[in-house]
Amino acid sequence: MASVSERKNKDGSSSWLVQIRVPGAQRINRCFPNKHDALHFAHAEDEKARSAVRRKKVPSLKEFNQEPVAQTLLLYATRPQAEKHKVAIFAKIAKLVGKARQEEVDDDFCESFILKLLETKTRRGSNYAPSSAVKYLELISAACKWRAKHHRVSFKPLHVPTDCLPDDWNDGRDRRLLRREEKALSAALLSLDARKARQWRCLIRLAIETGARQSELVRANWDEFDLEQRVWNIPKGKTKAKKARWVALSRRAIRVLRLLKAEGASDLFDLGQPSTVSCAFARLTKVAGINDLHFHDLRHEAITRMFLKKKGLHAYEIMRMVGHSSLKMLHRYANLRPEDLVDRMG
Repeated sequence: MASVSERKNKDGSSSWLVQIRVPGAQRINRCFPNKHDALHFAHAEDEKARSAVRRKKVPSLKEFNQEPVAQTLLLYATRPQAEKHKVAIFAKIAKLVGKARQEEVDDDFCESFILKLLETKTRRGSNYAPSSAVKYLELISAACKWRAKHHRVSFKPLHVPTDCLPDDWNDGRDRRLLRREEKALSAALLSLDARKARQWRCLIRLAIETGARQSELVRANWDEFDLEQRVWNIPKGKTKAKKARWVALSRRAIRVLRLLKAEGASDLFDLGQPSTVSCAFARLTKVAGINDLHFHDLRHEAITRMFLKKKGLHAYEIMRMVGHSSLKMLHRYANLRPEDLVDRMG
């Protein structure tokens, strides 16, 4: 900030002292015989100092292009408004992009990244699904766009090369939990210690009763539940759509919640972060001898059961509780089997 002050000389005349202090720039002190020259200098030099500081803070296009994409992803994941539980996902993607730099992020990079992922093994031992590859590429694009805006440079959104993906890549999963698999999971829980087995049993049961996402269940705390009114109010900060929603709780869900409440913990579950729970569930299904079952498949099972067993529920009411914004999305999750409809036909 520039300041101009009058100073009296020994001979009685006046001089004008200009002092310019801009954080990040060198201090400037200069005297002038008249106020007009002092003000002119103060204005010009103050703006020049501030421009120099701004140029220092904003990297050049060359510096932006040389920045590793992995670094961009980690910065994006740790920005103040980022969701903390997604840091692990961005850390995983950062490893997958390797040493690629911003200047290499183009159509060829996108195609190479997808093909690489389709041949890469996950911690479950299977290859990455095409939908995961596309999702990761979209997250890379979002991070690079954010970084470019931060550096005041242009960035062309990434193009997802779907021609290198299988024709049915976007059909969506229709995997459901079979009755024999549900029993096998219960048997597999016997390999855990009693408390952890009880937590897992309650988590699986609540997933099936509520249709909630895994992260919503794992991160839930007791302040969100009204057991008397049988309502779960999920805050917007914990939902995928960033909109608060409520879930009407079945009597079976209430029994599970009362069992958990008896343990006296402030949170419902202490099984770790969502990514940790996903990996643990994969190990559990392996012990149970179940192939290709993800925790998210329980959401498919839950929504389908709402249609089949909660006969009084309207499709809109189910959409409202599970957080779907369209009937098309609800249709993807309501995976009815032929035998389900045969039974309802009587």
